[in-house]
Amino acid sequence: MGTVARYGRTLIEDGSPHQLADRLTHVISAGLIRAKEELGRNLDIPSLPMVLSGLVAAVARGELDAVDPEDAIFKQLVADLAAHAAA
Repeated sequence: MGTVARYGRTLIEDGSPHQLADRLTHVISAGLIRAKEELGRNLDIPSLPMVLSGLVAAVARGELDAVDPEDAIFKQLVADLAAHAAA
């Protein structure tokens, strides 16, 4: 929720609260799909909330265009966030 508090205005500027909810649902769902593949390899359960909030922040800052769990850039971002969370 801290990420939404920091970047929520950016996320909602071009749309309605419903669009914000849809966007957040999409990025979190994609993150969970990716996490399912990475758990036990590069990601652990305690790191998951930090990874998901990092994905939301990346979308809010406009740093992530493709919110697709199979996209190479999305995969790399999840791996980077997981490594940072584990450090």
